[in-house]
Amino acid sequence: MIKKHSKLLILILCLSLIGGGVITVYAVESNSKDNNPKEAKSTSSIENEEELAKDETVYVFTDSDGKVQKIIVSDWLKDSFGTDTYSQNDIQKELPVDIDVSYKLDGKAVSSGDLAGKSGKVTIRFDYKNNQYNTVSVGGKQEQIYVPFTMLTGIIVDNDIFSNVTVSNGKIINDGNRTVIIGMAFPGLQKNLDISASKLEIPNYIEITADVKNFQMTNTMTIATNEIFNEINTSDLNSLDDLSSSINELSEAMERLMNGSSKLYDGICTLLSKSGELVSGIDKLSEGAAKLKDGAENLDLGAAQIYSGTKDLAGGLGTLVQNNEALNQGSKDIFNSLLNMADTQLSASGIKVPKLTIENYSDILNNLIASLDENNVAAQAQEAARKEVTTAVNAQRDDVKNAVTMSVRAEVKKQILASMGLSESTGSTDPMVEAAVEQQMQTEQIKSMIEAKTNEQIDALIEQNMNSAQVQAKITAALESAKSGAAKISALKQQLDSYNDFYVGLNQYTAGVASAKAGADKLNKGAADLKSGTSQLNVGMEELYNGINTMKDSSPALIDGITSLKDGSLTLSDGLKEFNEKGIEKLVDAVNGNIKPLIDRLKATVDVSKSYKTFDGLTKNNDSNVKFIYRTEAIKPN
Repeated sequence: MIKKHSKLLILILCLSLIGGGVITVYAVESNSKDNNPKEAKSTSSIENEEELAKDETVYVFTDSDGKVQKIIVSDWLKDSFGTDTYSQNDIQKELPVDIDVSYKLDGKAVSSGDLAGKSGKVTIRFDYKNNQYNTVSVGGKQEQIYVPFTMLTGIIVDNDIFSNVTVSNGKIINDGNRTVIIGMAFPGLQKNLDISASKLEIPNYIEITADVKNFQMTNTMTIATNEIFNEINTSDLNSLDDLSSSINELSEAMERLMNGSSKLYDGICTLLSKSGELVSGIDKLSEGAAKLKDGAENLDLGAAQIYSGTKDLAGGLGTLVQNNEALNQGSKDIFNSLLNMADTQLSASGIKVPKLTIENYSDILNNLIASLDENNVAAQAQEAARKEVTTAVNAQRDDVKNAVTMSVRAEVKKQILASMGLSESTGSTDPMVEAAVEQQMQTEQIKSMIEAKTNEQIDALIEQNMNSAQVQAKITAALESAKSGAAKISALKQQLDSYNDFYVGLNQYTAGVASAKAGADKLNKGAADLKSGTSQLNVGMEELYNGINTMKDSSPALIDGITSLKDGSLTLSDGLKEFNEKGIEKLVDAVNGNIKPLIDRLKATVDVSKSYKTFDGLTKNNDSNVKFIYRTEAIKPN
């Protein structure tokens, strides 16, 4: 018997024939292209990496065209004692798969920036380039075998903007308000299996088309994994050697059966021409029964395919849902790390604010930016400068007062000399004059005048110093410093806002996946009920068809039976030809009638897949696994 992995191979080929599939992505290690990462900082100290189990998630942030902006690696390490360790670091390294996103509007190429806000027929294409391969021996020759990444790209779009949505190599789920688009591709698998694309095309891209109004699009998420091929046990694939002869025998049997059905049809026509007139009623009934029977069989087959498809969809979404909590927690941990770094930067700058959180960072930074408004800072700088200048001038108050006192004394003396009829040269040393001057200086009037003039001089000196180049330079420097600080804080908030968009988008994406999983479960239950009903219908139609044939056989008019047999043989001949052309011949052509090289290539593909366990290279033990999450920037009108 053909074992279960033989069926898996045929399933992969059949899925490619009908354009179905699922996508994720991983990478390769030994004998692969040189992809050594730069040294990365880790928050944990690892003494024996071989004893650690590692769950590695690589977050790839790109612009809306797929150009990489930042890569963050998140590692969960567990030792043999069950202790968990988490680390996170930035890394610069070539990715195993590159994503290129291109856009068309009404058939013409357009940039993502120019597409924002436009309306028309939009085409969005994701092309995946596999960079990761091992050079291995296949059939005695050295071949480049790519790590078999499965790529799953998801987008959630607003039905008020997007309509008539289609996707190649994927599925669409519409809840009335939003449409979840999931596309799938297998970059490098076509080359790995060495199957001609003209005979059997394995997709390496997805393409989305839609009618849009005022185009805008949220972030897209792509998950990449090699887990599908890691589950295949290559030791069981040797039994596929028997499959080649079985397919050839089946093809030869189809040829003989078609030849026989054609001869049967010719013989019945000859017999019919000699059998008299046709009883039209039974002939029509027979034709109708045959069509109903064929229709019931096709309906049952279609229901089986729908059930299988919905089961696969529910299973695939179930796998994604299992990762939802880890994805959300990982993105939250990264957000908190970014906020901690922001707290450290603000503290180092001498800025005291409450601890930043996901919930409060926006309000705190907005208030801080507002406090650094140019008008506010100018008023504060003026006030601080005046306070400093006033303190400095008041420190010289005694000197100013002495100078004012001397000036007033000279004026009083001059007045007294004039009242005595003395000149300044003859009476300046007269004791009586000096006594009168001293007496006048001690009056409250003169003392008040000295105090008032002193205050005037102090105020004048303050204003003189405030208008000096030195003080004005300090005020200008304070304004520039505040302006620079406000710009830095604005840039910091913009970075946090950008990650917040990703964080919110990821939460919405995982919520959408969970919702899609619930819908897929319901759809699968309905498909199971449909399959049960079509099976019963098929059995009933088979009984009806047999009953009509029995009626024809019992009819005294032999011509009735001959006519039914003629029509049935023609349908059989045409049906067998169609089945042979569209089914068996296509599968035989795809492998050129020789499936052994395909088995060897599939084995090599599985081995290369299992050799790739990590992206950052921190550990390579058998319990390690890695997945990649690509996030493109949203496209919004200006």
